[in-house]
Amino acid sequence: MCHKTATRTWNLVRDGKAVPPRRARVTFRKGKIMTADMISYTIAPEFDALKELALNGFALIRQAGLGSGEQLASELGPVLQITDVTVNEKSEQMVTGSQELGLHTDHGGVDYIVWECVAQCDDGGVSRLVDTHAVLEMLSEREKQTLQGVYLTEHQVFKGDPHRRPLLRQKDDSYQVYYSFWLLENELNARQTAAAEAFRRGVEEAEEVQIRLEPGDLLVIDNRRILHGRTAIKGNKNRLLKRYWVGEQEVADPKLRSVKGYVLPEKICEARVAELMDKGVEPAVAAIDMSMVKMKLQDADEGAGWTPAECEEAELEYKRYLTLNMRYEDRAIVPTKQIDTMWHFHILDTRAYHKDCDEVFGEYFHHFPYFGMRGDDDAQDLEDSFYETAELYEKDFGEAMLRNHAVATDCWHDCQGRCWHACSSK
Repeated sequence: MCHKTATRTWNLVRDGKAVPPRRARVTFRKGKIMTADMISYTIAPEFDALKELALNGFALIRQAGLGSGEQLASELGPVLQITDVTVNEKSEQMVTGSQELGLHTDHGGVDYIVWECVAQCDDGGVSRLVDTHAVLEMLSEREKQTLQGVYLTEHQVFKGDPHRRPLLRQKDDSYQVYYSFWLLENELNARQTAAAEAFRRGVEEAEEVQIRLEPGDLLVIDNRRILHGRTAIKGNKNRLLKRYWVGEQEVADPKLRSVKGYVLPEKICEARVAELMDKGVEPAVAAIDMSMVKMKLQDADEGAGWTPAECEEAELEYKRYLTLNMRYEDRAIVPTKQIDTMWHFHILDTRAYHKDCDEVFGEYFHHFPYFGMRGDDDAQDLEDSFYETAELYEKDFGEAMLRNHAVATDCWHDCQGRCWHACSSK
């Protein structure tokens, strides 16, 4: 069988130090599995996934490390949805079945998909990729024009989702594809049917890349260009991939619309920044604009239903928490439940959070929600760290950390909402 060999370069670091790009010999052969000669590397901060995606439509990072998927996804854009993809034989959804999954794109509003492999089955579950650039090269201009009038059903996932999307859409000098053969509308004329069949044949004839992901691997694809699927999941079926959908939602929440456009809160003003600085917050932290986060927190359905006053108080506490982390890098600073809630909502605004982290810490400030859950010693470390945090807080800001709580420092809740001492909310 004829095949071609391609060369890929990867931007890597090992043991925290940058290493020269190493060439990985990657063989593309229809029906064969693609392998890359990679060892335990992590993604370098300067890794430009967008360049790799623009060139190939996908990027494979071997042994990036568990937990790195969220960071990479947030660097690509807003994370619309995070899903644990596992086998559930009782589910009617194809993605959670164990049978072979045909080539398709995901939701039409998704620009990129990041998969992080957490666990892999012992047989099957191989990811399949086909580049539609190659498929479209097989079609005539007339067929491509016709496909722009062929529509597929769209699953209603986000508010304002359209009920149908075209299979092919021209944008600037390129095409964007939305394709799942099982979502094709039935009422097609003869020309549309012929064009759709030509596209389907092109998908079958195009070279297919097959990648078996292992725990710690990341795979990111351009959802508007690359079709993906997988082989049947066999053996123990203990396969778990975390899937991150990245993209700008095309239709905004109608709650934010007004007659003249979007209704948005005012950005943080100089007076508010000065007020926070007067209360001990570092200038760079005080300047973080939390206006959109506070608006979200006030929403009863999608937020926490907080009042404006509760949001103002939480902003102060959260920014004091960030200040302590700036000042005491070698200490484990423990957040209260109020602080942690605002932190979670800040992280959800992935692009803003990443920018704020760069400006304040010079790097991504990670959230680790498992502190205190890994046995008795870990729970004791959490308790000790909390009391140390309370002492540092009072030393730096001149008042108790839980001054507004009925039992003061005898009560706090962790990330899972567990009370570690007796209180009215236990």
